[in-house]
Amino acid sequence: MLATLAVFGGLVAWDSIVERGRLSRGVLLTTFVFALVLPPLAESAIRMVLVRRRRWGIPVVMLGAGETGRAIAPHSRSRTESGLVPIAFLDNRSDAWNTTAESVPVVGPLRPRVRL
Repeated sequence: MLATLAVFGGLVAWDSIVERGRLSRGVLLTTFVFALVLPPLAESAIRMVLVRRRRWGIPVVMLGAGETGRAIAPHSRSRTESGLVPIAFLDNRSDAWNTTAESVPVVGPLRPRVRL
């Protein structure tokens, strides 16, 4: 947005100083409005299409299947525009392994146990 403001501010200044008002102010204003409005609209439309096709988001592994993890997982799933898709939990509690928390599997500990 700042770059668009700078470019169009420069165009208006150029038109006023160098061209002495030869450029159409209506065309400059219309182009300015389109440059501010169209990119965000296009981005949100493309994001919605990608979300519907399940092509939007980064798979994430969440640490800890306790209260906080269980609260964050459904929030992340419902807010698809955030781009975070929880695929698994890691938790140090062995009783939570091979279960699900908020329909996300708990796959194991935060770090593997080292056997000597």
